[in-house]
Amino acid sequence: LHNVWRFFKGGVPGFYYDVIIGGKIHDTHYSYMVSTAGWEGRANIVIAAGNNNADFAYNDSFSSITTQLESLIRSLLRQNPRHRIVIATLLYAPKYCDPGLPRDRNMTEKVRSVNKWITNINKIMTGLQFDISKYGVLGDPQTGPVVRHNHSHWREPQVNRKLHLVDSVKQEVARELMNLYR
Repeated sequence: LHNVWRFFKGGVPGFYYDVIIGGKIHDTHYSYMVSTAGWEGRANIVIAAGNNNADFAYNDSFSSITTQLESLIRSLLRQNPRHRIVIATLLYAPKYCDPGLPRDRNMTEKVRSVNKWITNINKIMTGLQFDISKYGVLGDPQTGPVVRHNHSHWREPQVNRKLHLVDSVKQEVARELMNLYR
């Protein structure tokens, strides 16, 4: 979601974001805790992390990804039990979910499992969802034997590098995020 924030025209009072290019969940966890050390206020928090964890280059398992997200949530709630937390689903990026990838590099089923877990934990915590998994794909990516991609929604030209959404799609994501905060 790098640069999605530039679509918030005029800024949003009280809105803070942290982007870690190439970061994984533990990087987000560390950055948040360092940035807010000693702060005890209540916040509405959207966690959009884990896409790099799902990539075959890192190949974190389902258990590793969900454990890291649980650890982050526990830290946030220790900081203030009144935080309202929503986790964004993971993207089905062609880089690691394209049907043409070799089986050992295709992470589609892992992403499906993580997204199902995220949807369930969001239902428990707030009942709210931030489903970004629907971007860059055709149809419902949670069903069927393969994920079909809308390649024009991804910035990079080569399938094995497609990880970032184009600006027009990021604008849609930004609108959805603003609606979530409302």
